[in-house]
Amino acid sequence: MAFSIRPFRDSDADTVFRLRAEAFVTQFFEELGPERCAAGVNAYMPSDYLRMATEMKFFIAEDTGIPVGFYTIKRIDESTAELLFIYVSTKYLRQGIGSRMIRHSEEWIRSNWPGVGTYLVDTGIPKYNGDFYRRMGFTDAGASACPFPNLPIPALRLSKRL
Repeated sequence: MAFSIRPFRDSDADTVFRLRAEAFVTQFFEELGPERCAAGVNAYMPSDYLRMATEMKFFIAEDTGIPVGFYTIKRIDESTAELLFIYVSTKYLRQGIGSRMIRHSEEWIRSNWPGVGTYLVDTGIPKYNGDFYRRMGFTDAGASACPFPNLPIPALRLSKRL
């Protein structure tokens, strides 16, 4: 695998939509159920990802030039950043791509936002991916919500010191 991470391009918007939808339908359905999965898939369209790319940092993970995952981070304030999205194609799960994207995000934050010392993530699927975040050094930090349109999803907030 020739794995790399690069900044988002406008041409990635449709692929990002498909990767996220694939995760909801094939990986998250059991934990979320049909209504919440539909809300998750429909929460963001390709045009939303184009807008997000202007408002936050957005990166694409590739294998030999083929997008296989993505993540976005946002600076909340001078000392806090949040991992808003991290998704890996189901065909590439358990190959270390998610871990590499987390490490890449942390390196990017340290290099570009040196005042940030707290890294947050909210997950609406803690049974599915809570252990992944804990292995990456995040600790439980309380209840939260993922604000999907018309259907906020209860979430677990996790935090990490950088």
